[in-house]
Amino acid sequence: MANIVALIDDGGQITLGALDPIKCVAIANTDYSCLAMLQRRPGETLQQLLERLDAAIKHAGITDELTDEINPPLPPSHVTTLTLDCCSEKMARRNIQWQPDD
Repeated sequence: MANIVALIDDGGQITLGALDPIKCVAIANTDYSCLAMLQRRPGETLQQLLERLDAAIKHAGITDELTDEINPPLPPSHVTTLTLDCCSEKMARRNIQWQPDD
């Protein structure tokens, strides 16, 4: 579990336990980023869950992608809207008008 050790040594943390309504989760994060959010699978031991968490931390370090088994994914239209709203807000603060591509 070298990736869990490295995360904790660098000031990150892991959390194990219930997150209502989920009976058991394993979450890995730093002060600024969530790396993995896993649900314990039926019949899975805590050791197996921690091994999956370790692999998910490694995956996040390589790909910069969060493994999220807890939150349902947003539909593509919501992701686009959130991205555009975020960009529009930043541009508005800089007094820039966003022009969509034709």
